[in-house]
Amino acid sequence: MSKEIVTQSQTKQKDQSQKELRTRLSHLNECSIEWHSEQSTEVVGEGSMKMSLNELTEHSLEILAKGDGLDWIASYIQGHWNSSDLLQFIKQMVKKDELKLKSTSLWRRSVFQLYKHWMHQSATQAFDFLKVHHDLSDRFFEVFLDQHYLLYGTALYLHPQASLDQAAQSQLQRVCEKLSVIPTDHLFDAGSGWGGLGLYAAKYYGAKVTILSQSLQHQKFIQAKAYLMNVQHLVTLIDRETLIKETHSFNKIALLTPMNLVGHLYAKELIEQLSKTLDPRGLMLIQTLTQIDEGFGALIESFMQRYFFDSYTLYSLPMFFQKAVNHSGLKLLHLETMDEHVARTFIDWYQRLQDNRNRLVDTGLTPTFLRLYDAYIALFYAGACTRKLQGTQILLAKNNYQGNDWLLSHAKSGYFPSPLINNH
Repeated sequence: MSKEIVTQSQTKQKDQSQKELRTRLSHLNECSIEWHSEQSTEVVGEGSMKMSLNELTEHSLEILAKGDGLDWIASYIQGHWNSSDLLQFIKQMVKKDELKLKSTSLWRRSVFQLYKHWMHQSATQAFDFLKVHHDLSDRFFEVFLDQHYLLYGTALYLHPQASLDQAAQSQLQRVCEKLSVIPTDHLFDAGSGWGGLGLYAAKYYGAKVTILSQSLQHQKFIQAKAYLMNVQHLVTLIDRETLIKETHSFNKIALLTPMNLVGHLYAKELIEQLSKTLDPRGLMLIQTLTQIDEGFGALIESFMQRYFFDSYTLYSLPMFFQKAVNHSGLKLLHLETMDEHVARTFIDWYQRLQDNRNRLVDTGLTPTFLRLYDAYIALFYAGACTRKLQGTQILLAKNNYQGNDWLLSHAKSGYFPSPLINNH
């Protein structure tokens, strides 16, 4: 075959790929996208939201034109393309269902879940992952989480101008209020990032707290923080192995982080283990993300399994209760959705990562790793904004609990109307 024929064929393929990508971008009808390709720059769409899509390598066009949702995300992480407003770009792509998975991926999802349940894998694997994850670098997490308590979960924004630091502390206060924490309580912080909830409850409520920590680095950080806050006499650290081997009894338990990172496959085992340590009249609060849209849930699962935790599984809220809560000996007292707060939290995390990008690279973190976290934040942000994911706080009680419903004894804080969430 002559070079001329090969060149003509390649040109034809490129023209076809450009046409396909142009069609995909035109579906984002709320946007005006300045598309920078290898050959030219053109504007696609006339919407009010202005952003760019920049092809960065010779492979970009083919991937963006023909790839599915996971291909798009993988190619971003690998540096094939970027956007001037990644969060909004991914949100619009998710909203218009332009990040779907191939049908074969959806079929594999059902087979994978069946296999994992049949294997009866232990939650130990999940906690091993958390240890490695938290050991990445304190400096990395300190950059994008709140500066006081390093809450690795949804913050609570009580007014539009609230900062991440303010919102994190508002969330910790709200959790303590829902659990009706008092000085005579023994609270178990079963996961809030860097022990932020336990430290907050000790400092402001005078409660005795036990904080679950799997990593030596993690433990040293919490111990130092407890000393600086002058609550070291109220704080005990424990790992999961000790929790299982020894007998413990807690009045209150809160789980704000782990299931969002490791998925719901081990939720039943985790909640049953926690329930066994809970006083017969005790309270437990769980904060979790669940799927509303099955197709988007499959995309999240595939992304998390590939880059974070290979057993990551995402349930709907009804399935979460059916599989993880209904047989735990706990009853539901209160359920609160927090989608707008999930979205705001991810916005603040993303902005802090961008503001400190050069500093993070200087610590040894690679651009590829940082793009991975960009993608992680953008996907979960988009899911919350488009109501394909649901952020929920669940207040549970043991069957002998006889206290007042939290709603009867506390005025619910007024949330500001969120412009982030699609309400239609």
